[in-house]
Amino acid sequence: MQSKPEEFFASANSGYGFINMFADAFKDLEHLYIIKGGSGTGKSSFMKRAAKYAQKRGYRVEYCLCSSDPDSIDGIIIHGIEVGIIDGTSPHNADTKYPGAYDEIINTGDFWNSGILIKKRDKIEKLTDYKQMLYKRSYLFLKAALCIESAYDSIIAPAVNQAKLRSAVSRIYKSIDPSKTGGTSIRISNAITMKGYVTLNRYESCKSIYKLDDRYGISHIFLNELEAMLTENRIMHTVSLCPLDTNKINGIYLDECDMLFTTEEYGNIRKRINTQRFVFTDKADTAVLRRLKKQRSTLLNEAYGVLKEIKDIHFTLEGIYSSAMDFEALNAYTEMLLPKIIK
Repeated sequence: MQSKPEEFFASANSGYGFINMFADAFKDLEHLYIIKGGSGTGKSSFMKRAAKYAQKRGYRVEYCLCSSDPDSIDGIIIHGIEVGIIDGTSPHNADTKYPGAYDEIINTGDFWNSGILIKKRDKIEKLTDYKQMLYKRSYLFLKAALCIESAYDSIIAPAVNQAKLRSAVSRIYKSIDPSKTGGTSIRISNAITMKGYVTLNRYESCKSIYKLDDRYGISHIFLNELEAMLTENRIMHTVSLCPLDTNKINGIYLDECDMLFTTEEYGNIRKRINTQRFVFTDKADTAVLRRLKKQRSTLLNEAYGVLKEIKDIHFTLEGIYSSAMDFEALNAYTEMLLPKIIK
């Protein structure tokens, strides 16, 4: 199963702050290229060109999107030659570990006019510092939303029929019959972004989709239980994590079976799993739970508002750096470099 394009997130704006999962997403590669440079210096454009170059030559490409700005690319994986290219700048800083032998640097900063940037240093510093302050503010709202969610979880927990839930998970697990063993990969499908809550359509054409209808917010218990069984028996699978709380799973994809268990609403749903049947509804304080859901939603909206303000600052910084770039020289360099990266 492949989507067009095949997209995922490898980081999250979460209740714990910024979560970086690049090490997992970009593992088991033959070679890794790390791009350095400022905002608006062509890092994302370079990766988009590399992806198109690879696809024209028949290679499968995965796109890692920025979890703050999903219109921008943070990395690509070119399967077939197992080459990765990532943005190695903050907040997902990366550097070479085995320079030349495994990884190497591509620096778009080689193509900017430092003199132009020096003249605008004061503005760059003010915008950058303000942007960092706003990110801290957004994480405070997300932390508060996570606290509310944790309170919700603690209240609903005693009402969950754990035995019935585990029995249902066990039956589903026994119906899975893959022949291939393997490990776990992380491909996050959702993000808390400058554009609001974004869900990717990576799995919309999946052969078998099991949708968890989740009125009481307990699907993560079901999915975590299923994932534990898959891991224990070394069944190859891919997990998606909740962006607010990355300790919770919101999707499991079985690569070999082309089977998905998800909380998202996709078109090709084979079966719906009603998680309400795992709840003793008479033990659930629905009035309190409704209030907590509303409070969580309010805090998330505050975080989205701050992230949207960050977007304006980010684009202003991009404009400053773009004005200092020699994109003609960068394009010529890209034309020379791509055949060396993608053979």
